Amino acid sequence: MISRYLKIKLVAAAALFLTLVAFGNITAYDVNFAFVQGVMKMETIGKDPFLSWRAIDSNALHNVFYWIIIAWQVVAAAACWIGVWRLYRARKSGVLGFQRAKTAAIFGLGAGLLLYFLAFITIGGEWFAMWRSQIWNGQSASHMIVTAFGIVLIYLSMRDEDVRVE
Repeated sequence: MISRYLKIKLVAAAALFLTLVAFGNITAYDVNFAFVQGVMKMETIGKDPFLSWRAIDSNALHNVFYWIIIAWQVVAAAACWIGVWRLYRARKSGVLGFQRAKTAAIFGLGAGLLLYFLAFITIGGEWFAMWRSQIWNGQSASHMIVTAFGIVLIYLSMRDEDVRVE
């Protein structure tokens, strides 16, 4: 039973994290938009003809990309919160009942993990060479988030013990 409560709390922590990040991105739009814009413009990585051609200098595309990130965060957070609710309701169910209740949480955690792995580590980090920037480098934070979400996702996916309801 302790394992089930821990899984619920870890999913809730991920949901809260995603909620706060999305909230911050919406309420402090210009501050966080500057990060996305800085990464996509590639102005802080030095002039490298082998990389500089990848830069995107379109304010419209910067906004589109940023809104995709925000929408993705909102969807992942919502799925995690739904997962928390379903897991809590199924906490005293049998193994199959609790396992079925995991789907929304798994989707939300997977979406969060995919967001940071794809958008920040892969596209931002490798395509836009964010790793070369002293100013716009979110690689370390992204790796920590991917690691945390990955660990929670693996732990949540593990089969649970059967619970006796008395």
